[in-house]
Amino acid sequence: MPEKILFDRLRLDLRSFIIERMFDDRTARANELALGQVRSVVRRLEPALLSGAQAVGLLDWFVELERLAAAGKALVAARAVETNQWRLGGDRSPEQWLANRTGTTPGAAKEALDTAHRVESLPATDAAVRTGRLSPGQAAVVADAATVDPDAEQELLDAAAAESLRELRNRAERIKAAARSAEEQQAREQRVHAGRFLRKTANADGSHELRARGTASTIAMFLGRLQPLIDEQFNLAREEGRRESPDAYAYDALMAMSQSGGSDKSPAKVIVRVDLAALRRGTPEKGEVCEIAGFGPISVAEALRHMNDAFLALVCTKGKDVYNVTHLGRQFTEHQKTALEWCYPECAVNGCHCTVRLERDHREDWADTLVTRVPAADRLCHHHHRLKTQGWHLEPGVGKRRLLPPTHQRVDAMAGSP
Repeated sequence: MPEKILFDRLRLDLRSFIIERMFDDRTARANELALGQVRSVVRRLEPALLSGAQAVGLLDWFVELERLAAAGKALVAARAVETNQWRLGGDRSPEQWLANRTGTTPGAAKEALDTAHRVESLPATDAAVRTGRLSPGQAAVVADAATVDPDAEQELLDAAAAESLRELRNRAERIKAAARSAEEQQAREQRVHAGRFLRKTANADGSHELRARGTASTIAMFLGRLQPLIDEQFNLAREEGRRESPDAYAYDALMAMSQSGGSDKSPAKVIVRVDLAALRRGTPEKGEVCEIAGFGPISVAEALRHMNDAFLALVCTKGKDVYNVTHLGRQFTEHQKTALEWCYPECAVNGCHCTVRLERDHREDWADTLVTRVPAADRLCHHHHRLKTQGWHLEPGVGKRRLLPPTHQRVDAMAGSP
């Protein structure tokens, strides 16, 4: 018997043995014992008795346990669906069956089933899921993009370990956009446009909500027109001594826009970055981008369609090199502001996704350098900018980075506080 055939047969026999043992009486008792131990930990847990470090350690343990359980749940749920178990309860769809059985939503159930099917052809992602290195959300994003571009699988897995889920989604969207042809990208935008809507819903507490859906470019343009009015509401609230949420100011701005028919001020900038090669070719290739800062990829045709809008700033990476412009004054030039807005559509601190009223920050005091350079600057939200003035600092590099405390003693003091 050839060696490979013998090895495959032994592997199948071993797998069958393990699976059979999972369902014999001894293993059932062992499984119940393991579940019982977890139940006991949760039932007897007294968080107030834990130190800060112990709470973090136990949190990490629960996170890993949750990820492993989610991975196993998705894998066996896919098999249950494949064997038509979902039909036995009279549910309308596999997603509805899984949602009812697990107490989640049909959308989340569909995402779990889709991910389980996709990882079958992605060995590295499958291994990361089975070892608890990916959350269900991370696994869904990685598997979705890696299915479109398998060569990007490892890049996505590496990014998942260092980036927030939103940042990982942005990366995945760029990868998928680069893998689409110009025709596919335009067809995608046309489908989204065909499904556009503005809906009103009424809530039990008497409130009403508006929800709009459209292409990235149209929503970006709308928010660009709304932003000056949001700023007006913010300034008005400060003058009146009020402090409310950004969402409240945005609502007031929307009402003001509906009453005035729009703002007579110059609208806020909407930044589209297009690699010059992609602009000439008509579609971006891997490593190139055509996207609206803060909104994600769009087609080159869509970018060209909006080029005549006065409030849209087009940044070509091989055109005017706004990133490396050095200015001798303390204030940033308009070109530098555009470059910073593109580089940092949200706060530069890792994990912070604030996009409103970001403040430009010199990494080194201008009084020491006497120059203003984009590579030596960041955009920070007010909270993180205030921390930086108190001695915190961003770790070296560009893009999203961790904000580090001034001393370890300061961290220990904060960790010990209630």
